[in-house]
Amino acid sequence: MKKFMQFKFVILVSLFFWGCSLISFRRERHYENIILELKSLQTSTSTQSLKQRSLRDSLREHLPTLERSYVHDLTYNTVLAYWGESLNFDSGAKLQTVDSNILGLLQRDFSLSVNAQVTNSGLLHTYGYLLSHIDTPYGKKRDRYTSGQMSRGFGMKSEDLSDSPRSSGLLNNLTYFAAHLAFENLEQLDQMDENLHVADEIKLFDYSKVQRTTITEEVLNLAKPTKIKTVLIKFMDEASRDNLISLLIYLQEDTVSGEEKLLTVFPMSHQNVIDLLAESTMRSKLNQTPFRLRYNAYHPLINSLTSNDRVLMSKTSISYK
Repeated sequence: MKKFMQFKFVILVSLFFWGCSLISFRRERHYENIILELKSLQTSTSTQSLKQRSLRDSLREHLPTLERSYVHDLTYNTVLAYWGESLNFDSGAKLQTVDSNILGLLQRDFSLSVNAQVTNSGLLHTYGYLLSHIDTPYGKKRDRYTSGQMSRGFGMKSEDLSDSPRSSGLLNNLTYFAAHLAFENLEQLDQMDENLHVADEIKLFDYSKVQRTTITEEVLNLAKPTKIKTVLIKFMDEASRDNLISLLIYLQEDTVSGEEKLLTVFPMSHQNVIDLLAESTMRSKLNQTPFRLRYNAYHPLINSLTSNDRVLMSKTSISYK
């Protein structure tokens, strides 16, 4: 009897993971279909009926939960003001992150200037990544949202940090969550409470109980004093199945006004955290070290100087909380 129960348990577990794999496969196929359709919307060979379809039409047909999230974020699009800018280029894959046609559709929906090279980081790192066609050394760009990694890492019951949020929209939820983990500007956080419409679990999360490591790089000799911060938040419930240990939040701070803007947010593996902290610790022991923006972030002043082969210097410090 005992062996039978053990066998039954193994079968049930196997069926569960098989079912999860099947759902994941089907969802990936939906994304592939959306991307193929959206890439063809602007081509001269598209049929008239296809050209008249919108991005929302495609999302509604293939992934209605994502379409609801998208509409919510379109409605409360002031969320973009809490983000900086990023390059539409993946330095690891050496490819454009999001197809130009798809990025243009996103930018027009959110009333942004159409630019295939540089765009709002929040838009690129959520809906842009979900609709990215490239493979990277770390997998698909959308994996961080389709796998439930972030929600699971912080022990959340809902999937409000995924592409299928139970409430609100992915971009509003992620912005509020990341900013309340990493921002030091209390005035901006108060504004978010008024301007952003987020899921209850995100708003009621106990942000005081997280373990936080902040790497601050003060960029020297800029006309506008700027700090670039990398904030590592240790997962409370380590997503061991994915070998992930921390959430990385990359942001910029105007040291005159104190205004902070998010640049990217993603889960990080244990080894990558160790490597990053080792490098930062070494840099913090030196008076100045050469500076470079990471994670395809874009800053007009910094990029304009480095594009002309000028080497910028920075002073690095690390704090723990």
